[in-house]
Amino acid sequence: MKKFAVMTQKGGSGKTTLAVHLAVAMSQGSARIALLDTDPQASAVEWARGRHAKTGPTVGRVPPEELDDALFAAEEGGFDVGIVDTAPHAAPSAARIAKLVDFILIPVRPSAFDLAAARDSSAIAKAARCPAAFVLSACPLRAPEISAARRALQGYGIPVLDSEIAERRAFSRAISSCQAVSEFEPDGRAALEIRQLLRELAQIAKLPHHVVTEHKNVEEAHS
Repeated sequence: MKKFAVMTQKGGSGKTTLAVHLAVAMSQGSARIALLDTDPQASAVEWARGRHAKTGPTVGRVPPEELDDALFAAEEGGFDVGIVDTAPHAAPSAARIAKLVDFILIPVRPSAFDLAAARDSSAIAKAARCPAAFVLSACPLRAPEISAARRALQGYGIPVLDSEIAERRAFSRAISSCQAVSEFEPDGRAALEIRQLLRELAQIAKLPHHVVTEHKNVEEAHS
């Protein structure tokens, strides 16, 4: 089982949003996905409780100190990928989690505060010797700050993914309805961005091939 964490030391970066949407996108094929929520706010767990879909990731609340056992149980249970949603501003827990996963995805909004926090997140990944990458998240459409943020992140010694996640109402609307954008609006721009991110993430994080399902096949699988 491949294990990766969505981690940042800054709140409001879209961390749980990405974890949820990626988990659903991965599970729309034949992959079994475990989404482990270590954030005390338990937003992913609350989202999962309101779902009516028969398919999707298995979501559970896991205290950081029990994550090792939870990841082992998920692997023994035949899951293909374990996604860890982490808490912001939790450096001790983040350092521990970084040592338990195979890859860390660090979402960063194109703002000065987020860029400062990104340095701390990258330091945690480097200290744990865990491969990681930045992804620009909640980006204002066609804003010059995006290019500036990309240039700044490239100086932190960690890859910056080509994919960009824009600030779109579809993300919040999908979450409000306890869905992901690939369910709520599968032909929309938000869903396309998540699929693009998943394809890039699958390559750089060496995820199982069957977590990436083309959109037309997803439609056929649910028809």
